[in-house]
Amino acid sequence: MQRTVQALGSLHQEQRGRWCDERKEQIMSTTGTAESYIELQGELKIPDAIHGKSAYEIAVMHGYKGTAEEWITSLKGEQGIQGEKGELPVKGVDYWTEEDKAEIKAKMDDLLGGDYYINIDQFAERDFASSPTMVQNDLDYYLAHGQAQILQQGDKYGYDYYANVRKANVWANGDFDLGAFKANVALQAGYEKFWREGLVRKGLFAGLDDNGEELVFNGQVLTAYDPKTGEAITSKGNSEVSKFLTYSAKLGLQYHFDGGHRIYATGGYFNDAPTFAQSFISPRTRNSLVPNLETMKTLSADINYQYSNNGYNVRVTGFYTKIMDQTDMMSFYDDTQNSFTNFAMSGIDQRHMGIELGFKVPLPVKGLSVEGALSWGE
Repeated sequence: MQRTVQALGSLHQEQRGRWCDERKEQIMSTTGTAESYIELQGELKIPDAIHGKSAYEIAVMHGYKGTAEEWITSLKGEQGIQGEKGELPVKGVDYWTEEDKAEIKAKMDDLLGGDYYINIDQFAERDFASSPTMVQNDLDYYLAHGQAQILQQGDKYGYDYYANVRKANVWANGDFDLGAFKANVALQAGYEKFWREGLVRKGLFAGLDDNGEELVFNGQVLTAYDPKTGEAITSKGNSEVSKFLTYSAKLGLQYHFDGGHRIYATGGYFNDAPTFAQSFISPRTRNSLVPNLETMKTLSADINYQYSNNGYNVRVTGFYTKIMDQTDMMSFYDDTQNSFTNFAMSGIDQRHMGIELGFKVPLPVKGLSVEGALSWGE
């Protein structure tokens, strides 16, 4: 079939279309050997086909005296010396670092017809209406001017802080090939740290002053303390720096059998740092971290059998994944308490396991097949 198409390409343009129309069905049904191709070519009497010389004929032109069989035999060399045992070839070794300092803030885009906006916490105003300091979104401004900040269009309000994240990673990836058996392995190690840098002092979480002393206004101590740690709850300045070592390993194995059968499996263990957003109790308002922060661990594996031959394609997969030590943060308005609530959970574990089946089966009608999938898991 391939040679026939090549010969077709050498025909003159005016002959090509006529020849295709006359012998289209015969060409499309021809899937035989080179001998059957020669017979077909002789029957069709292809005009102007260009036949190049073989490698043997070219060798004879340059003085070779043997037969074609001797020529083919001469192309095969002697057995070479056994090479050294191969090692796992490394496809990639690399590292990267990431430094991010994003300012997260609210900006007054439109006064909606008003003349100005007062920069106070409306939730705190309802709960602490008698305390002029606790309702302030910018306590430093209030202490300096004796009144809440008056905002115009384009001013920042409510919250303003930097999310500082630093990451560094190194990884390696390699493949191993033994014919029917193949394997690949990937390794990664890294270091990650992050912290919050508050740019305004919120009245609810005044913290300490610039000298590390309690804040006092009109004889009232404004500094509040965490009942569990005993440390001052701050909103301005740098939080504690959270640091994590991360790593992961992944292994893939596969074996190909004759007849279109294949078995393959993958497995991995991943140790990842929690995200910035899930690590602070309320990143918009204060520097307090979720207690007992840990890396998130994931163990995952799957094993697969696949058959692909003669139009049939069937795959069966069994999988198992366990995720440990997750952290989740939720912020919502609690109607039962009539207050805005920050709810932090840590040490969350999940497990996923199951079996999947996918198939494609050809039907007796040409071009039609049945495809489907089944899945069971928890």
